[in-house]
Amino acid sequence: MKKRAGIPRREFLRVTALAGGGALITITLGRCGSSAAGKGESVDANVFVRIAPDNSVTVTVPKSEMGQGVRTTLALLVAEELDADWDRVSVETAPFGARYGSQGTGGSGSVLDTWERLRQSGANMRALLIAEAAQRWGASPNECTTEASSVVH
Repeated sequence: MKKRAGIPRREFLRVTALAGGGALITITLGRCGSSAAGKGESVDANVFVRIAPDNSVTVTVPKSEMGQGVRTTLALLVAEELDADWDRVSVETAPFGARYGSQGTGGSGSVLDTWERLRQSGANMRALLIAEAAQRWGASPNECTTEASSVVH
């Protein structure tokens, strides 16, 4: 029987897993660090919410879904702030780009990292809709409110 030279199979797997994981973390962090939000710059809130003429709402989520309900959670936060009918809300994943801020997904931090700016996007859009409707109706924005994807006076 010949004796094999080299390192044992388990040691080889452990070393390559550590080296490969280190390379993956370096690549991921390098991409995340280049985003506008990571540098303290503002991110355009309007990139997250689109409202179609039929009152359907599309929420663009800048995080990947990895089984923790990120897409649903973030879209629901926007819908609540916007006072949108949940049945008319759809979700899309943002393409990679600095305009969406940090798009890194991992460590269960996606909602924690993103909830405030998406919630603010919904609130800003709601305020814009109320202001526009009030102007068209010749009313004060303070006299208007929203419910189920509609502005009400």
